[in-house]
Amino acid sequence: MFRAFQPVAVLAVATVGLAGCQKAVPSDKADAPAAQRSVGEFITTTAPPFRLEKHVAIDSPWAMAFMPDGRALITTRPGKLLLWRDGSAPIDVVGVPQVHHEAQGGMGDIKLAPDFATSSAVYLTYVEPAGALTRAALAKARLDLTDPAKPTLRNLEVIWRQSELHEQPYHFSHRITFSPDQKFIFLTSGERNEKQPAQDVASNLGKVLRLQLDGRPASDNPFTGFGGDSAEVWSYGHRNLLGIAFADDGRLWEIEMGPSGGDELNLIERAANYGWPLVSQGDNYDGVPIPRHETRPDLRAPQLFWVPSVNPSSLHIYRGKAIPNWRGKGLVGALGGQAVMLIELSGKQAQLLNRWTLDWRVRGFAEDPAGRLWLIEDEAEGGIHLLLPSTGDAR
Repeated sequence: MFRAFQPVAVLAVATVGLAGCQKAVPSDKADAPAAQRSVGEFITTTAPPFRLEKHVAIDSPWAMAFMPDGRALITTRPGKLLLWRDGSAPIDVVGVPQVHHEAQGGMGDIKLAPDFATSSAVYLTYVEPAGALTRAALAKARLDLTDPAKPTLRNLEVIWRQSELHEQPYHFSHRITFSPDQKFIFLTSGERNEKQPAQDVASNLGKVLRLQLDGRPASDNPFTGFGGDSAEVWSYGHRNLLGIAFADDGRLWEIEMGPSGGDELNLIERAANYGWPLVSQGDNYDGVPIPRHETRPDLRAPQLFWVPSVNPSSLHIYRGKAIPNWRGKGLVGALGGQAVMLIELSGKQAQLLNRWTLDWRVRGFAEDPAGRLWLIEDEAEGGIHLLLPSTGDAR
């Protein structure tokens, strides 16, 4: 559904024993912080230094990637891939894979390949059906724009899959980012609401994965030789990882949904165990408590956590032009919390600077070639909003 709009404002880890593993788990030294005070109730009361203009209505958009010519590829959770230029109606891209759309499942992330200018290749994630069961998948395809009225994905190849099939339509995660040298894919893989796979390095659920650009495991990953899918694993002990990005200093950050409370912002480091489901700053939905991070100093604690939950959806490092004071800072979208959050990332430390409440669910962010920032509204009558600066403190 399309409706055009006139723009209006609107770490150190100890060796950990793993069942079935005879080798010691490798670890890298880092300053692992104790779990910090919750920022879940922090809300900015001053006016935001921006206003938002809705430019197009789209049913349940999920991710967005701009091409060099200013057009954007947009995924929708119901299973579409759209090609859109501001001021025009989105066009369906032909040749997308079959997608299972249910609850949190559907079409996921979209990224241009590092060599897109010469290869026209794109990466996309989605939920793949297998009878009554599902799993997340990562595919690579060539975007053919020869016919402007019929953009087409060609030579689509699934280059990675979650190794386990499950019935529950939850915690797929499937966010993509590339290493600063553009040689590796870092892919998030949720634990499908099954909890225990997150602590098994032979499973690729509940993990940050490090892959070569063709989907094969990077040869120097820390758990190579532990069996199963261990060769893919970079870090483990994760729940539902919905944002991942490299800061300007090359450090990797990730944000994930906790259970009832306990959403986390984590500094991701090689071989680290982030604790789920052994520890959390939240509790189970049935009220059963979960041990806190403070009880397990051998497990990596978050740099920030939210109690109550805000349901974080995305993490974006701002490099745009609209608000210069934001450059290099992290932007986090919130679904249930319906907010945009601004986070200072300084070395291994993070500080929540602002949380501006909106009246819709923020699925994510994208920057266009001109340096403008766009927000993704996650609703059945959702869409794409342009962020424009206004007067006020632009911390």
